[in-house]
Amino acid sequence: MPTTSLAVGCTITGNSIYQSSAPASVTGSTTFTGIAVQNGSGHTVSNNYIGGQAASAGGSAYSNTATVAFTGISLGVGTASVTSVQNNTIQNISLSSSGASTFVGIRSSSGLVNIGATTGYTIGNASNASRLNSAGTGIAMGMNISCGATVKLR
Repeated sequence: MPTTSLAVGCTITGNSIYQSSAPASVTGSTTFTGIAVQNGSGHTVSNNYIGGQAASAGGSAYSNTATVAFTGISLGVGTASVTSVQNNTIQNISLSSSGASTFVGIRSSSGLVNIGATTGYTIGNASNASRLNSAGTGIAMGMNISCGATVKLR
């Protein structure tokens, strides 16, 4: 899954980030991040889908059998202006390693961020629990907020 890292006031909208074919055999630990915005401020991340094997997080599940650190959206932004994260969907993901894999839907490590306060977000699927699976000894979190600035959630 590609990673996008931006500088100032950028917009990432209307994308489907998914696994288009079975992954190559992976050994050891791996890291996958759907969207990463790691500097600047005033960004908009909206109306994106992360997961699955087809557009809109559709088709079969995104699948990984190695020990993986999976993050749907990762933010490490500034405080000059609010970064807005709205109406994103992260689902249809299967992490099946018996090791210490981790799943984080949305991570914010710094900055001034508004997550879902305008139009919400979806992590997993309330009507279909199999749309988000994480096996093994690791952890699974919908969100991981560890910043010293202001985060507004809905």
